[in-house]
Amino acid sequence: MKITGIILAGGLSSRMGKDKGIIQLDKDKMIEKIIHLLTPFCDDFLISANNNNYSSFGINVVNDKTKRIGPLGGIYSCMEENDSNLYVVMSCDTPNITDITIAKLFDNIEDFDVVVPERNERLEPLISLFSSNAVPKIKIEVEKENFKLQNVIRKLNYTILKIENNKETEKEFLNINTNEDLKKYYEN
Repeated sequence: MKITGIILAGGLSSRMGKDKGIIQLDKDKMIEKIIHLLTPFCDDFLISANNNNYSSFGINVVNDKTKRIGPLGGIYSCMEENDSNLYVVMSCDTPNITDITIAKLFDNIEDFDVVVPERNERLEPLISLFSSNAVPKIKIEVEKENFKLQNVIRKLNYTILKIENNKETEKEFLNINTNEDLKKYYEN
């Protein structure tokens, strides 16, 4: 079984004012934290990015084949680039996700197209596990110009990984989009 990690770093980082994935956090850049987290789970990696800021990480960088359609464009472009059984999708700006959460995704994939966490009654699709069965279904949605990732997931055979809402999971699922979020990272 081949497992590919897809790290999403293709956003504009407009609220941060600079490319989030290469921001230094502690001893690692933000994207390196994700690479270290996923390494025990994945056979190889792809970085979804539309710039050259990630070429120094030794990982194939995939540009969106369909521009400006959001995270779905990055996910689908990477899936088309690499034939795998499973794809672990992680946004580069969620550096506190734990290996326990990633392992739970694998524990729940079974015969589903995708496992996606849900916290506060909200899907967290940028931390998910897709099976290869999802790829042709995602292609259909892209061709229909249905680009909203949550809507596409709801059209797949999906299951939800319920995440309890507490202080620990609030920290774990911290999404660093602004300098204020960056302060929260260091406060925790």
